[in-house]
Amino acid sequence: MASSKPAVRHPSHNHPLRSHKGQAEEEIICSGCDLDLIGAAFKCTKSECDYFLHKSCFELPRENCHKSHPEHPLTLLYSPTYESSSFACDACGEYGSGFAYNCSICKYDVHVGCVSMPETNGLIFNCDECHDNVPDNLWSYYCKKCDYGTHLHSCAVEEEPKRGGGGSGNTSRNSGGRSSAASDLSAMLKAQREMERMQIELDMAMQKKASYFKNIEIVDEGEIMKPLVGTSPIMSEENCYNIKPGTDVHWGTYFFFGGPGRNAKCK
Repeated sequence: MASSKPAVRHPSHNHPLRSHKGQAEEEIICSGCDLDLIGAAFKCTKSECDYFLHKSCFELPRENCHKSHPEHPLTLLYSPTYESSSFACDACGEYGSGFAYNCSICKYDVHVGCVSMPETNGLIFNCDECHDNVPDNLWSYYCKKCDYGTHLHSCAVEEEPKRGGGGSGNTSRNSGGRSSAASDLSAMLKAQREMERMQIELDMAMQKKASYFKNIEIVDEGEIMKPLVGTSPIMSEENCYNIKPGTDVHWGTYFFFGGPGRNAKCK
């Protein structure tokens, strides 16, 4: 008995198509977008032909002016034109063998599903360490392979110490495939904190040195260093040493700097 459903034609296929409602348990793949066929769709009227299309793929426009490629309009191709009979999507990086929007001038290809995605999705990125929201304007560490991400500075990822009682290897606060990502992030953050600490110590040392010498001037090479006239040096005991007797020092018998002995008069 012939089907009462009207047949339609699509330029991607030689046979007529009829409406079909895809079910998840059927495990059918759409011949257009290469995704699971669920919901409103079309299928080939020939029983021996395994051709299915989502209704949304059936209705795709032949041309698309997309923001991802403003230089030229994209043309809908029903099959890849490359020798491999496949293409690499310039949006998501995955391969495809079905429909694609293509720019023949730039060799630019995009899945029809990627072209149809909204520019924003309203999703919020949460730190996998503290579970707080990471604002869109802030940087973050992210492992695509493990789908693991953290704040840039405030959430250092530390490995847990080895546990006794038969445990083997290091364990982290995150299990499964995320352990290696956590370990890598921990190493990067530790190195970054160590560099910041060293920079702070260097800055403090330079400030201390500048403060120590601020009342000292070198007159000529080979001469004794003299304090600036009219100044009153205040030197800590740990930095005050006797190096040479002389009369050029305005506040005492000796000029003290880096020598072997201490001066009892040093304040």
